[in-house]
Amino acid sequence: MKKLLLTFVLGVAVVAFAAPAQALPITGSISFGGSALPTGGTNWGVGTGIDFASGLVGSSPLPSGAYAGTQGTSVAFTDFTYDPFLLPVSLWSFTLGPNTYSFDLLAITSVLPVGNDTASSLALLGSGTLFVTGFDPTPGLFSLTAQGFGAVGTDGATFSFSASDVATNVVPEPASVLLLGTGLFGLAGAARRRLRK
Repeated sequence: MKKLLLTFVLGVAVVAFAAPAQALPITGSISFGGSALPTGGTNWGVGTGIDFASGLVGSSPLPSGAYAGTQGTSVAFTDFTYDPFLLPVSLWSFTLGPNTYSFDLLAITSVLPVGNDTASSLALLGSGTLFVTGFDPTPGLFSLTAQGFGAVGTDGATFSFSASDVATNVVPEPASVLLLGTGLFGLAGAARRRLRK
């Protein structure tokens, strides 16, 4: 009986003091600005893809959450075709200190091209996966706008991009620990009844 009681107390102690395992989803948002040119057409209104020239992490609004402190960092963008969107694209990445940040574009949900060779713009919306060193891959949303005035093939063609985490329902690990503790209580009760007989 004493061994059973000691086992029960030890089980309760393990449950009470166990550090719950927690996932670390990425939180916050980040935005970029830079220059880009349309591909597949003479302007954003008729183009089918994007040729990125340069990009920096923006400071208005300031990056938040896991992205805090990254403003002004140079970003590598991958050119892609959005009409049609064929394959997932590792859209952007940058490294700051020991951390690497990136975004895989998985789907485009909206394409809105407008304009002509005098003035044109493009708005894209979509979804993908955010990656940051030390965090779990996290679903994310993105929006990209591009505009050009006059000859779109000049440096006057610019883009802005923003990404943010998508709230996800994660099953908290403490629930599993509580279930284990409840099971231990049940086993102790069953053993106690058996010993009384």
